[in-house]
Amino acid sequence: MQSSISIAANKSDDRSDDIVAQCQHASSSKVKYSICLDEKLKKAELFYKAWVQGRELELDELVKQTGRDSILSEFIKANKFYEQFMESQCRRVFFENQSEGNAADQYRVCKVNQYNARIKQLKAEAK
Repeated sequence: MQSSISIAANKSDDRSDDIVAQCQHASSSKVKYSICLDEKLKKAELFYKAWVQGRELELDELVKQTGRDSILSEFIKANKFYEQFMESQCRRVFFENQSEGNAADQYRVCKVNQYNARIKQLKAEAK
């Protein structure tokens, strides 16, 4: 059973190609493109946090039913590691693109991709 948080988060289906295309189409300048990507990043982060919170609530109920605390603690631990991975991965993308002048935009696209990948994983686990 999905929580209302995870149902609302179900709407996060932006794909990186779509995000870039949407922002390029809607933006007549580099600044507007960057702002568009920033808005997409904020939306992806919000949906990611909603999914994590929803899964934590579901797992907390499972802990209450089974008495196995490790279910929730391992989930929280895994998310901390995943968030560290996301940050490191996207920093690498940033530094790799630094000489091209679009490093910050590539960083944003990377973060959106990583959030969406994790949301997809959380959706699969919730079923």
